[in-house]
Amino acid sequence: MSDTRLLRGIGVSPGVAVGRAVVLQFTLPELPGRVVARKDVPREVRRLRDGVRTVRRYLDRMRERAARRAPPPPGDSPGARRRWSPSP
Repeated sequence: MSDTRLLRGIGVSPGVAVGRAVVLQFTLPELPGRVVARKDVPREVRRLRDGVRTVRRYLDRMRERAARRAPPPPGDSPGARRRWSPSP
């Protein structure tokens, strides 16, 4: 037996789709409380900054990879640019 639901969100393309859908729900994991000794704070801050830097580099690589793989935006082709560029 199927359950029919209306899902609202940000569409990635125009139109209506009918079919099976997978709904993902992202939740953050519960983290246990932890006390950091005062003498360890500088080391923990360095670890945090290193982690942020690592994630930022990873996201930059993923953004560049997606940009290389994505098709150009509509109308963004050399021919279209020539047609709409002012004549010299």
